[in-house]
Amino acid sequence: MSLAHKLKKISIYFVPGKPYWRSVKHGDWKVQSAIGPFMGMHIKDRLYDNHYDKFDEEGLPIRMAEGKRVYNYTTICSYALANYELYLETGDRKYTEPLFKTLDFLKRKHETTPYNGIVFPGKQDSLSAMNQGEALAVIARCYELDPREELVELARKITLAYQYKVEEQGVLGQFEALKNTRWYEEKAVIPGKHILNGMCYATVGLRDISIAMSQLKEAEELWRAGLQYIKQALPLYDTGSWTYYWVADRDPHYIASMMYHNLHICQLNYLAKVTGDEEFAQWAGKFEKYSGSSLKRMSAGLQIIKGKWQKR
Repeated sequence: MSLAHKLKKISIYFVPGKPYWRSVKHGDWKVQSAIGPFMGMHIKDRLYDNHYDKFDEEGLPIRMAEGKRVYNYTTICSYALANYELYLETGDRKYTEPLFKTLDFLKRKHETTPYNGIVFPGKQDSLSAMNQGEALAVIARCYELDPREELVELARKITLAYQYKVEEQGVLGQFEALKNTRWYEEKAVIPGKHILNGMCYATVGLRDISIAMSQLKEAEELWRAGLQYIKQALPLYDTGSWTYYWVADRDPHYIASMMYHNLHICQLNYLAKVTGDEEFAQWAGKFEKYSGSSLKRMSAGLQIIKGKWQKR
């Protein structure tokens, strides 16, 4: 990363700028969808900011590491979901092609658990509920466009991981600080580091698949349970002036960057919108006030810099 890029990332804490994430403000689409754009956010913005800059022969986005191709489930799924948003806006079927290419990739590239579930490992081969949720979001939209019965069984196997504990090769974690609160872990490790944005993505994936596939009752039950877990845990993510990226059972909590703080606000506003639960909106409003304060932004920026310096 260049010095200029690093300085730009730091400057946003001191000078307010355009937020990285934007919520969808209307639903004036050419194509009507019961599911809508993923998480109610303009993921299409990532198509225009060079987020997806390398592709393989099939047109799937890739990363390069030490001269080798890296296929990242989140990157691939988000690219498909960004294009799906353009499909809703334009009605042009060419924007559904990445969706079905991603579906084929998910069907080929996954692991099977001893309980016959399907999982998509993340970094260091740890399981990731975020990967599970974004895969479900892709499958839900494919099913809406082409309701094949085989996709119901695929989705059912993916949801199984939400029902098994981390130590059982699932993605269901447990807060040590909150005995009745479980978590769909973006990074399924013990001791836990409970990541807020990943939990929201994982939970909304369940919502999407339960809307597309009403016969998948377990997905709706897991979606409803996830909402309650998020509400129970939100006070722990409030620093009093910002949000935490993760709340850890044993290690120090980690403060959110500006981008992730902005993402938390968008995600909570979306949960408020689709559930009608004002508690989510109240938390989003509180966190938005934090980012509107120059002193709080600067304090968060200095903590981010300090944390990165200590890791060196």
